[in-house]
Amino acid sequence: MLGGPLVVTLYQIPQTFRLVYGLSDLDSGIRVVPFTALWSVGLIVAPTLAGRLKVPPIYIMLVGSSIQVIGFSLLGTLPVSTQIPPQIYAYEVIAGLGCGLVFPLLFVMIPFVNEARDRGMVTLALNSQPGSANIVVCSSGGYGYRRPIPGHGQRAPIIDRDGRFQWLYKTAP
Repeated sequence: MLGGPLVVTLYQIPQTFRLVYGLSDLDSGIRVVPFTALWSVGLIVAPTLAGRLKVPPIYIMLVGSSIQVIGFSLLGTLPVSTQIPPQIYAYEVIAGLGCGLVFPLLFVMIPFVNEARDRGMVTLALNSQPGSANIVVCSSGGYGYRRPIPGHGQRAPIIDRDGRFQWLYKTAP
């Protein structure tokens, strides 16, 4: 659980704040700070536990993956409304910590699971491809179902079933 959860989260959460809750681009970006702050904490804690305290990385990754699943599951249970639920920030913190615990240890484990000649390619693949592919999959899966919330003066980009890009405008009540 490396590139997909991280990249999709950094793409989807600001998009949700922008399109659903009607915040500006700057406000939407600021609302992701709880996720990125705890992701950074996890980036520091995981290698420290593995290196100084000699905890096997696989155990830290299992704990981190579990925390990550809990955080993203809780994010998926948020009510649909035009009001920002306050618990979204706590759920971002949980998901961010889980991502931070897993992310650095996959790079630490590369020498143990790959031959020396393949390490560069594996590192490149872990850094680039999963996130890009997951954004495409996660974003395209819901295009037929995304609609703006009525009475919430925003426009929403969609791609119709024929592959054409268009904007859905919401009218004021």
